[in-house]
Amino acid sequence: MQIMLSDLALVVIALAMMIVGYQALRISHRLQTTLERVDRAVDQLNLMAPRAHQVLEKLDREMAAIESITLKADRVADRVDAVSEELQQSATELVGQVHHVTHGLRHVQAAMTGARVGLQVLRDRRSADG
Repeated sequence: MQIMLSDLALVVIALAMMIVGYQALRISHRLQTTLERVDRAVDQLNLMAPRAHQVLEKLDREMAAIESITLKADRVADRVDAVSEELQQSATELVGQVHHVTHGLRHVQAAMTGARVGLQVLRDRRSADG
């Protein structure tokens, strides 16, 4: 029995085709397993979607509340700034007025000292004259 080269080539081709078929089945099985996992993940995501939507809506409401609080805090801060400016202006004016009064008091004090010295000089002269 003599095997011809063409018969051997046919056997090799048949074996290669069997290997290709076997690998195709293995890949197909892996793909099927992967697709089943993907389907389960999609189902789980679909089940979680309403809850995620609720969480996002709640987050939206909370962010709006935070924004409202922030706006109120900004308004309060603006009022505090305005009051602070008014107090600073009032304090500056008061310091100026106190400075003006104390300046005048220094003049009064100097005049009183002068009057005291003058009276003392008059007393000293009267006692020396008399």
